[in-house]
Amino acid sequence: MTTELQRRLDLTTRMNEFLKVRVLSHGGYAPVSEADLKALAQLIRDLIGLKWGADPDGDVPVEVDLVDRTRFERLHFWPMPYTHKGDDANEMPAFERALDVALYNLSVAAGKVETAHLLIRHKRAASRPRPRPVPSP
Repeated sequence: MTTELQRRLDLTTRMNEFLKVRVLSHGGYAPVSEADLKALAQLIRDLIGLKWGADPDGDVPVEVDLVDRTRFERLHFWPMPYTHKGDDANEMPAFERALDVALYNLSVAAGKVETAHLLIRHKRAASRPRPRPVPSP
């Protein structure tokens, strides 16, 4: 049996093992275990590796970020486009597109910082004792 065929069979076996236990939702998100998330991430990496293979450095051409929505917000950022690859590499449209994406990401990040700062100020203010009003004479 070839190595690639063996890798495909191994991936199929691990995928079936991963799907063997169904985790159900009871109104909200179904619970996500750290072990399941790690196993899913490895399955996806292996699937990508089988489809496209890796370059000499071991990098693959597709990356996937998994977010446990039971614990974290969805990703709010756009991937940065290359300015040195593609039909308009090193041309103004590529730089303008990269700038637009960078500004969008910066705007989203600034909004997240502002929200976190306001929540911290609110929590701190709520935990301080409030002064009693002084009765007027």
